[in-house]
Amino acid sequence: MNTKNANSKLLLVRSLKELVHTKAFSKISVEEIVGNCNLSRQTFYKNFYDKYDLLSSLYETDTKDIFKQYYADKDFVEFTSSIMKYFRNNKTYMKLLFDIDAPNLFLNFWNEYSVTFIIKEIGEKRITTELMVAIYHFCYGSYFVIHKWLIHDLKEPCEEIAYFIVKSMPDILKPYLQISI
Repeated sequence: MNTKNANSKLLLVRSLKELVHTKAFSKISVEEIVGNCNLSRQTFYKNFYDKYDLLSSLYETDTKDIFKQYYADKDFVEFTSSIMKYFRNNKTYMKLLFDIDAPNLFLNFWNEYSVTFIIKEIGEKRITTELMVAIYHFCYGSYFVIHKWLIHDLKEPCEEIAYFIVKSMPDILKPYLQISI
């Protein structure tokens, strides 16, 4: 992808991110998205099939940024706690992502990215069926705990919930991720 296309995609993603703060995703048109970033509809359709494709790109951009920003040299409890703090500090935006017309889109993207991330941490060649089941169990379960904590304004601190999430990780995964709790 050339630089101009990459810049256009980024501008469109940022435009949608701004707009979801002001109105429901279902009410946002492609015309509004391109108008908000001074691009043409033609540019939009060169980069995205429709606004749901753009939404997927927004999820991808946000998820990769969160993982990149918070994972460096942290143990899994600190990493999980950092993600929770990000979600809490961006609570309004995260709730918008959870509630968009295609609510499972974010869930599926986040979980698949998390699964892929852990597989890379362990090493693809080491993954057995049992490990794969444990990875899915951990990633999907963690997401739902964090989602419930955020949506229902649970008062427990991030660090405490993060500790319990990592502690509940299937034992088969812990040695591969250097977890000793």
